[in-house]
Amino acid sequence: MRIKVFSLDVWGNADEGFEINDLWSAGTIGCDDPYDDKAIVDALIDAGYLRDAARGRVRVEYDGNALDETRTPVEDAETGEPLYLLEGV
Repeated sequence: MRIKVFSLDVWGNADEGFEINDLWSAGTIGCDDPYDDKAIVDALIDAGYLRDAARGRVRVEYDGNALDETRTPVEDAETGEPLYLLEGV
């Protein structure tokens, strides 16, 4: 599955919360299992969106919908800061 990646302009902080101010299309990644967090993080690392050190430090925050139904955030696991939005293509 191809997944569209959106880069974000984020305002806020871990104490008060984060707000997405703006977003823009950054490209796409390929992922064999788009509903497996590890597979998505691996695809983001392989495509250069995240560093290898991000493993275990980011999470994909599903809200119960499939990637083709809504934009799904990739967040810093510690602070909750949104790093990217993903959308099925």
